[in-house]
Amino acid sequence: MESGITDSRQNKHLARILKEIQRLARQAALFPEYGALLEETRRKIVEGEANFDRSLEERRVCVEELRCAFDRVAAGVEREFASRSRVRRIDEADARPLESFLKVLGQKGVTRWWNDLRPDVAPSPDRLVACLDADSPGEVGMSDAVQETFRKGITGSKRRELAALPRPLCS
Repeated sequence: MESGITDSRQNKHLARILKEIQRLARQAALFPEYGALLEETRRKIVEGEANFDRSLEERRVCVEELRCAFDRVAAGVEREFASRSRVRRIDEADARPLESFLKVLGQKGVTRWWNDLRPDVAPSPDRLVACLDADSPGEVGMSDAVQETFRKGITGSKRRELAALPRPLCS
């Protein structure tokens, strides 16, 4: 009798193992599909990043063209109204988007660095991205500790967010 109970337990145990093997086999059969989906997703990410970079370059060219047009208008105003009116272009005049971005990072050292900067020396988002790309945030007055904190806080997506910050063309 005892042998029958043991056999029954073993059969139930073997049945559970067999079901688990079947479940794993079904999942394993999906691996090629999962791999293909993963590759497609990676391809889309690379494509999206390339599109983003192209858009940034197009924006840079447009901003430069608009600033040149502004300069031509300013030169015309200077010629026509030199004694009565002056026009001056101030690039990146509104630092609020960058300031908000830096505060949202939630890094005290970076926020303190930003708050201690004089407005006339505050870097533009483009300048910060260039410093990150060149691994030289010290060029904008960050201490070594702040540089390290800043680098750690700027992931790939945060870098793209920084690069895409809205900014006035000039004022």
